Parts: sequence; C-alpha cells; structure tokens
Amino acid sequence: FDIDFIDPIDAPGTGTPSFGGIRAHEAINVMRNMPRADYVGMDLVEVNPLLDPSGRTSILSCDLLWNFLAFSYQK
Repeated sequence: FDIDFIDPIDAPGTGTPSFGGIRAHEAINVMRNMPRADYVGMDLVEVNPLLDPSGRTSILSCDLLWNFLAFSYQK
C-alpha cells in the first residue's frame, strides 16, 4: 500500500504526493472491507516522517496497518 495514494491533505509525509487522491477515511474503509483472502504479506511504503512535522502521516499509517490486521483475517 503506497501512502502517496492518499491525498496530501491527510498524508503530507510522502515524497510523491498525489493531489486528488483518496481521503484517509476512504483508505481506512478499504482496509476494513478488503476481500477476505489468505494474505501472504502486506507492506505500507512511501512514508517519510521528515516531510510531515505534524505526524499525521505516521499516525494514519499506523491506523491503516491496524485496520488491515484487525479486519483482514476474519473468516
């Protein structure tokens, strides 16, 4: 999951921002509603805390990972 897919309004801490990307609440909804499958792995990339002194991107990244872990393995 590339964090730069999310609009920089919600995730400014990336080197390649995508203006007009999806909003944070939409990304969380995607994580909560991904098709149930046997995942082999997941990574979250393109987070650069140095570009976001507020820490919003890091917090959102943790929230996305938590939602993936909490909801992806329910059968």
